Amino acid sequence: MVDAKRSGGGPDNSNVGKRLLNPRRCLHGPQDSLEGTFGKTLPWGAKCFVIEEQATYAFLLDSELHADGRFVVMPVDRQGRWVREQGLVGFASLRGGRPSPEDLIFTRYEHEQLVQFASSPDGRVVYTGAMPRAAMIVGQAQVPERVIAIVVEPGDGSMPRSQSGYPESVNLATILVPGDKVSLVAAAVPTQDMVASLFIVLQ
Repeated sequence: MVDAKRSGGGPDNSNVGKRLLNPRRCLHGPQDSLEGTFGKTLPWGAKCFVIEEQATYAFLLDSELHADGRFVVMPVDRQGRWVREQGLVGFASLRGGRPSPEDLIFTRYEHEQLVQFASSPDGRVVYTGAMPRAAMIVGQAQVPERVIAIVVEPGDGSMPRSQSGYPESVNLATILVPGDKVSLVAAAVPTQDMVASLFIVLQ
């Protein structure tokens, strides 16, 4: 998972065996934490095992991913990012969405967790990673006897992809390309008491 290319065409993979750091006890804190490292002193691709999380993190020097403090951790000097390799390193979890008054797209989600994704003002979820990734997308809505659909709008403006489901759940396996926008829509005029959830997991 890389969200920025290094000059010269890619990461430096030399001396990979020398890029293992001593284990860290926790993610946060001034001492013995992943957050307490200095990005300027670390080589691209360094790895560190965090005992409390029981997970390995890889250091991406050029990364500007949003640091959520668990799956993506920013070093104390704000240079680069530690990205979790074991576990969900790319996902969107949106709950409590309501239909937009202007169109059929579910927006105004009450709870959001986003890693390698961002919310756009129009209610769509934008894939912000740097490379194409396989993804499983699941949409759910309390819309009895109504069809819902997952719509993927390519960032390059080409033809959208969609999958419809009836009556309350739909899923779509696809390849997401950076800039793709994902939304959950109602295929019939929704009512304001409808509540929706949208989940995306990168494979």
